[in-house]
Amino acid sequence: MPRDDYVRRLIAEMGRAWPRIVALIRAQRLPAARTAVEQALPQLLGLSVDAARTMAPHELVARLMIGEAPAEGRDKCVALAALLKALGEISTAEGDADAGAEEYRKALEVLLIVLAHSPDYTPPDYAPSVGELAETLAIYQLPRQTNHLLMSYYEQIGAYARAEDTLFEMLDTSPGNAETLDVGRAFYMRLLQCSDERLAAGDLTRREVEAGLSELEQGC
Repeated sequence: MPRDDYVRRLIAEMGRAWPRIVALIRAQRLPAARTAVEQALPQLLGLSVDAARTMAPHELVARLMIGEAPAEGRDKCVALAALLKALGEISTAEGDADAGAEEYRKALEVLLIVLAHSPDYTPPDYAPSVGELAETLAIYQLPRQTNHLLMSYYEQIGAYARAEDTLFEMLDTSPGNAETLDVGRAFYMRLLQCSDERLAAGDLTRREVEAGLSELEQGC
C-alpha cells in the first residue's frame, strides 16, 4: 500500500475509533472503553495488549518502526500514545491511579521519542500533547529516562526554563549523579552559545545560565 494511502487509512480508522473511546470514558462506561482500546491496539497497530502493557516505551517504538518507512512508523507510534493515554484515563477512573500514571508515562515517552526524531511533525487531532501528559504526571516522581526525554524536548522547542526545571528534578531525585551532571553541563554550554534574545524567549537570562553551570561545576 502506498505510504499516503496507509497514513490516510490509519488516521481515518483512529479518527473513527477515538471519538467512541472518548465518549465511553466520559460516560463512565469503563469496561466498554477498555475493550475498545484493547481491540484497537491489534487492529490498528498489530500490537498485542500484553505487549503494550509489558514492553518499555523504547521497545514499543522500535517494534512499531520495524519494516516501516520512518513516517509510517511515526504515525503508528502517535496512535499508540493516544491509546495508552486512554488506558491511563480508564485506569485512573477505575481507582487505580498508579496503573494510570504508568500508562500516562509510557504515552509521554512514546510521544517524546517520536518528536525527538521529527521536530517539525504536526500530530493528528487525536494525539495527546506533551503538555497535557506532563501536567497529568506533575504530582509523580518520574524516572530519569522520562525526565531526560522531557528535558530534551523542552530544549528542542526553546522552553529553556522548563528544561532547567526538569534537569533539577533529575538532580533532586539522584543527587550527584555523574551522568545527569554531564547532561546538565552540556545543556548549559549549549545555552551559552545562544543570544540573549533567544535565552529571554526561553525565560532564562545569561546570568541564570552561568549560575546554573557554576552550581553544577560544584557538584550540586
